[in-house]
Amino acid sequence: MKKIAGLVNLTPEPPLIAGKPSSMPGNWIEVWRAGALIYGRKWTITHGDKPSGEWSQVFLSFNEKQLAAGIRRMRKDAEAKIEAGDAAWPPIPFEFSCWCKAKSSLYFPSEQKSLPPPRADKAKAKFELKKIREVLT
Repeated sequence: MKKIAGLVNLTPEPPLIAGKPSSMPGNWIEVWRAGALIYGRKWTITHGDKPSGEWSQVFLSFNEKQLAAGIRRMRKDAEAKIEAGDAAWPPIPFEFSCWCKAKSSLYFPSEQKSLPPPRADKAKAKFELKKIREVLT
């Protein structure tokens, strides 16, 4: 739980959601806090003050390290959307679960390594253009 808490710069105690003590496990609380910190009211409007059954299944499917990866990707996704001038909306449970288990480069093209641009063979291009011109005339 301390690893996840460090991602959102929050201390793990006391566990509060919407100002009330929570009976949710610590990892769940930190994901919920991170969502509220990143998305503000959009998080609670979209998902409520506590996880639904679908969110509970997501949390039970992953360990602390995987949930921390999901939080990092959630933050990166929101930052990328805001930088692009788009509105950042909270992820649905399925999307968050993909972020917890997949490599980040699948979701963030900026992290993908790309191939270098192809090298142009000017002599060959000139030759091919000459052939095309001959066919057209």
